[in-house]
Amino acid sequence: MYSFDDLPDELLVEVLNAMTPKFLKKQEGTRKQELCTLRLVSKRINALITPRLFDSLRLVAPAASGLKLSDCVRYSEIITALAISSPLARVFERTTILYVSIFQLFLDQEDESTTPELTTAILQARTAVQQHLFAAVAALRNLRSVSWLYGMLEPSDITTDFVRALGTLKILAHFEFYGKIDPNNTTISFQPLSNLRSVKVSWESPPTETFLLQVAQLITRSPNLQGLTARNLRPVMEPSFNTLVLSLPQPLQLTQLDLYGIGITSDVRNRIQHFHNLTTLVLMNGPWKAHQSSLWPCLGEHAIHLKSLSTDAMIYPRLFEYLISYMGLEELCLRAKHSADDSGDIVDRFYSILAQHHKTLRKVQLRSPRGKAWVQQPTDAQLEGILKCRKLKELSVCFSFTREKLQSKNTTSVMIWLQAAMQLPELEHLQLCLPHNSLRRVTQLEAAMEFSKAILEEFEEDSKSVHFVTEIILD
Repeated sequence: MYSFDDLPDELLVEVLNAMTPKFLKKQEGTRKQELCTLRLVSKRINALITPRLFDSLRLVAPAASGLKLSDCVRYSEIITALAISSPLARVFERTTILYVSIFQLFLDQEDESTTPELTTAILQARTAVQQHLFAAVAALRNLRSVSWLYGMLEPSDITTDFVRALGTLKILAHFEFYGKIDPNNTTISFQPLSNLRSVKVSWESPPTETFLLQVAQLITRSPNLQGLTARNLRPVMEPSFNTLVLSLPQPLQLTQLDLYGIGITSDVRNRIQHFHNLTTLVLMNGPWKAHQSSLWPCLGEHAIHLKSLSTDAMIYPRLFEYLISYMGLEELCLRAKHSADDSGDIVDRFYSILAQHHKTLRKVQLRSPRGKAWVQQPTDAQLEGILKCRKLKELSVCFSFTREKLQSKNTTSVMIWLQAAMQLPELEHLQLCLPHNSLRRVTQLEAAMEFSKAILEEFEEDSKSVHFVTEIILD
């Protein structure tokens, strides 16, 4: 008779994966605990689980309000063990993902809750970082992805050592930076990094010319770059895409471009060579009305057919003319944030686009936090556009309540979408968004949300075959 141990490694791994599915992020701790428990079953299972348990490493100091003695001790021990090649660090030999955030260790910790033991542990963690961070990071030879949260409090020699260590990792492919930019600090440098496949850079404060130059030079040193994300989260000044690619010696091979608070200027034809392989495009919160009118026709002229598009740059009619010019769109996420985008004609055009791509669309998301036309009850012709999308898995739409509908307990605004969703056989997630401005008073909004959720609960009780999850949110 065969036993569990007689299974080949390939099948055993599948069994273990089924026993410990990848939970949502908030449940990741539960998954790791299950994996730790399974390691105790046998040496063989331990050998199979260890690479999965330690595939990622978080060198992330907790927030100052929650800094604990055990956290500081763990931080010091991991960095030191990696730096001195301790046998205890062998579990990280196959680590491929690193999350780093160390500025919290350098916050002022002087308050009533800080014990002498915690103060000592914090100082020891700082010392470990200052003395061993370079060696610890350089020891992660199989690292492929790094996510770095920068807080401006780190000593400059630490940030220099960290980036220099990343530069020694030959197979590093993905680099993500998120932080604030200190205009008085010019020491942060990405110079040691090169030959990346994806770069994600996000900043909360106005970027300096030096910082933008660092990003542009990093892109230049990565000729095989496929994914680029640049997010200007507080766009006091609005750099353009040209700033990032101006000095490139050859075209990028981008398949994914995500720009937030960054414009694509009217001379986009001079940069179109970077878009030829593009399949995913995200354009949000940029100066679209002034600069974007030439983008959509330019994509159409060069037969650049996106599979995924998320934008609030709804330049009518040019965006819709582009989308109607081809077939094969899989994801469409539009945010109607400008008053010029809020008209019945534009809404009708949107639903006709869905019909154009009905064979391939998997995700449709429409958000209109201030619009009126977009939140009106859809007509039969408009619903027909949605119902043609038989492969749709995610649908997010707007709905609204008038005071009269709320008082009369009119359920049509919600039920029309629930009934439509029932006719989409592959739908997994339905999101219904109620705009904040749809009702004047907060109490009316709260009542509308409670009433909507009550409609949903009754619908799910009456419809035993509901095959999708419904979420109702305020937008």
